[in-house]
Amino acid sequence: MAKNKRIEKQTRRAEAERLRAEARRAERRRNFLAYGSAALIAVIILGLAIIPPLWKSAHDPAKKPIASFGVKASAAGCTDVKVTDTRRDHVTKPVTDYKNIPPASGPHFQNETSPDTSTTRYFPPDYKTVVETYVHNLEHGYLVVWYAPDLSKADLKNLKYIAARAAKDRTANKVKVVPWPKDRGTFPAGKKIAITAWGSEQTCDSVSGQAVGNFSKAHPVKDAPEPTSP
Repeated sequence: MAKNKRIEKQTRRAEAERLRAEARRAERRRNFLAYGSAALIAVIILGLAIIPPLWKSAHDPAKKPIASFGVKASAAGCTDVKVTDTRRDHVTKPVTDYKNIPPASGPHFQNETSPDTSTTRYFPPDYKTVVETYVHNLEHGYLVVWYAPDLSKADLKNLKYIAARAAKDRTANKVKVVPWPKDRGTFPAGKKIAITAWGSEQTCDSVSGQAVGNFSKAHPVKDAPEPTSP
């Protein structure tokens, strides 16, 4: 009888130990799952916080070569034009006798919004461009790229990227890309863009970041009449 009790007692202890061991294993599994889930959630949250900015930075158009947008300069059908309009007077009414359309110099407005010193580089097709304002920008050393009405979405996208990239390369980010207003005259036939700096203009059949970059280098801010003005 005593022997049976000892065996029974030992069996109960062994069973109790087995149950405790199983409970410890279950607890470790729960902890592992809890900690693992927390770690996974933390990684996901961290990834959501880090990956988008990294992706955006890697695909930032301002970090890509300007020549990667649009066609090569050699294929853009660009023609250099020297503008002879040396007038620099300030006016209060729209100018009706610019020597070139779009103009690269001439009379211009001077008021609280002229020149445009905002940080906006690219303006969409529905923007109401005030021509005299951006002629004033040209006087201050800006590169102004005027684009023809009704460009394709692909061309507009390239121009937006070109604006961002060109600004990085030009002193004080002096770049503006603006739509030519239809009511101010007919854009040069067959041309998509007119690249201008004070006194010089180049029109192109196709959008070309390389052509814009080349023109900007050839006509730096310092060559303008008032290069240090904002």
